[in-house]
Amino acid sequence: MNLYIVHYHLFRGGVNRIISTQVESLKNSTVFDTIYVLTGRFPENETVHGARIIKQELLYYLLPGSSLSDYKNSEKELYDFFKQKITKKDIIHVHNPSLGKNPLVTCVLCRLSREGYPLFYHCHDFAEDRPENYLFLKQIITGLFHEDMNRVMYPDGKRTLFCVINTPDAERLKKLGIPEDRIKKLPNPVKDVRLKEKDIFAMKKRALESVCRRFSLDPALPVMLYPVRAIRRKNIGEYLLLASLFKHRASWMITMAPKNPVEKLYYKKWKAFARQIKSPVIFEAGDKIDFTTLMYAAGRAVTTSIKEGFGMCFLEPWIFNTPVTGRAVPYVLPDFRECGMRFPELYNDLPVTWNDRTDDFPCFSMKTQMEIIRKMLEDKKMRDDFLSQTGVEKVLFDPVPEEIIRHNRRVIRIHYSMEKYGKELEKVYTELSG
Repeated sequence: MNLYIVHYHLFRGGVNRIISTQVESLKNSTVFDTIYVLTGRFPENETVHGARIIKQELLYYLLPGSSLSDYKNSEKELYDFFKQKITKKDIIHVHNPSLGKNPLVTCVLCRLSREGYPLFYHCHDFAEDRPENYLFLKQIITGLFHEDMNRVMYPDGKRTLFCVINTPDAERLKKLGIPEDRIKKLPNPVKDVRLKEKDIFAMKKRALESVCRRFSLDPALPVMLYPVRAIRRKNIGEYLLLASLFKHRASWMITMAPKNPVEKLYYKKWKAFARQIKSPVIFEAGDKIDFTTLMYAAGRAVTTSIKEGFGMCFLEPWIFNTPVTGRAVPYVLPDFRECGMRFPELYNDLPVTWNDRTDDFPCFSMKTQMEIIRKMLEDKKMRDDFLSQTGVEKVLFDPVPEEIIRHNRRVIRIHYSMEKYGKELEKVYTELSG
């Protein structure tokens, strides 16, 4: 029996890292003959393990133009490819199959599900939250193949199971009519560095020295790291606002640029704006120094995200003795808190009054956010009022007790370990293979 882990591409990012951890968590497993990673593109500088199979038809499709006829031919080719490569004795573990990035993948997997292939749908994100993606799926599923949307996106094959990464997503699938016994909650694992506390402190000191040398930073200032690919939902404008307000109290970094062409447009505008206001933010820090070194060097991991699938940003930094601060995301935090995680330094919103309207900062348009940041830098009264009303300075810079950092590391090692994750995966695979 073979395992096929399938995703559209393996560029750096959240899903790539999860696939890496999945393969690693199964490295001692005797269940499979071979673990394959099947993808549309595998960049040479990526390090996901497993036997590689490249099939370009798995890559993202662009939204179609006036003609959809070519999609039928492409769908058949992809279907034939799966049939030739994979048997019903194998397991197909596919990430975000119904996200709308490639509706042909969605349609082909539905056909395989109906034919009795063992399929594990790993849902990190949902097309229902992305109007452009959902429309694309509708054009192909309903417009071209004349099928019911939900039945294709969430097929009811007897050997098809669904994986979600948090409780709200499980409830979402139940509302779509998927039976509870076909839904598996599998929180993402956190790879542990497993250093003793004294060694972690030494590592953090060396990492900070290295980062300060590389970027010519003041080592007396803490590094405020946003470990993220800077897409729109990561609320980059808010991070720039914080960095601008506290540029003399810390060094500020964002690790990665977006890959998506649409997201790149917004990102470039924020970078251009940052140059105009002489923002201290260092963009794409992860292209210059490896992620682990940056995470050790950070005094705080800052998140301004307004929406998360799993919310790894609230877990992973603690392993590096790096507290998490910034905006709370109510959708994902209850699961973490139920396991015992403690988050003393988060805010729920950042209300701003602008042109007789008071609203949370990310509710304003990009243009207005830029105007607010400029005005905040120029107008001391507005700045002081904002700081006193939000208390954000206290959230960002108040010391986090070492006891909380140690506590959170313990919780992560118990509830989000690689070992536990591998065992849970094997349970699901065993159920599928039966």
